[in-house]
Amino acid sequence: MGEALSDLAFEGDLRRELRALRAGQGLHSLKMLGQQQSLVQLLRQWCRASNKDEDLLCCRVLFIELLSRLGPGEKARALYSAYALLMVDGQGLELMAEPRTLVARRRHFASALKVHADTVENYENRMIDELVVLLSESRTNSVDPASAPAVAPGTADYVVEYSEFDYYVNRQMVPERYQFSYQIRALRDGLESVQITDVYTSDPRAGVSEIFAMHNCTVSSNEVQPGLLVAEIKFARTLRRNERFIYAYGGRVNSIVPMHPYIYFDPPTTVQERRLRVHFVETPKLLWKFEYTKLSAPELFTPSNKLKEVEDGVFEYVFVNAVPGHWYGMAWEWKNDLEG
Repeated sequence: MGEALSDLAFEGDLRRELRALRAGQGLHSLKMLGQQQSLVQLLRQWCRASNKDEDLLCCRVLFIELLSRLGPGEKARALYSAYALLMVDGQGLELMAEPRTLVARRRHFASALKVHADTVENYENRMIDELVVLLSESRTNSVDPASAPAVAPGTADYVVEYSEFDYYVNRQMVPERYQFSYQIRALRDGLESVQITDVYTSDPRAGVSEIFAMHNCTVSSNEVQPGLLVAEIKFARTLRRNERFIYAYGGRVNSIVPMHPYIYFDPPTTVQERRLRVHFVETPKLLWKFEYTKLSAPELFTPSNKLKEVEDGVFEYVFVNAVPGHWYGMAWEWKNDLEG
């Protein structure tokens, strides 16, 4: 009886803290996270069990990985938005560039769904209830939720064996078009599509991004909130278990707002090999590759591991055995940043 009451009290504390964590700038604020004592205590235990530093950065990484297990549905995205997160590629989560306030985030999401802000708050609370159950079960069974058997939708359906990303950056420093090519291996019979998301974070307005099919697939997309596209990539045929398949799709950015001086990816599952290429009209003054633990990024702003052009205006980096929990990419300094 006493143990049951203890569990109920713990769940009540978690529920209050998970609701409080939405305030202000959400997960942008490590101070806000640090105030949620029951949640942080649990996250520190999992950091320690994973032989990682028991600091708030590790806690935030594990918590975001846990959140991604809620999937790409509307209610889950409502909670991501409340915590100042965006879903990328249908699975990975990243911090919003401009978190604003909880009220502003909630109103923005409600407007996109054409529902009242109170409805969005109800969505958030339902997903928080699911989080409480997941955290409580993990605590009872001494399981790190980030390594539990269940995974976000889609990540258990296939393995990415090889992929190529090409970005074409124009003179105005806008990635006006890009193309993604994949070789995957199906892990089950009947695999026929994958879901992705796309947003140009430098200019997340309605109509800025567009996705289209290129090879062995069709694309249907829907702008679920201004600037954020959710698309289904449907394969040219239904795959059998262990069948390999190659497909490609592309995108356009209709904007005059310059991009941030970096490109990265955050794999939701292990990627055996990925080739990232950036094609510049105006070659940057300096460009370097980086790999770092999610949300702790000194390499992003410190020029190291410099890359040379493989051909005029083209830089390339090949990542091998990329794993979840890390960001991989390129960063650079524009010429006018230094020449002013």
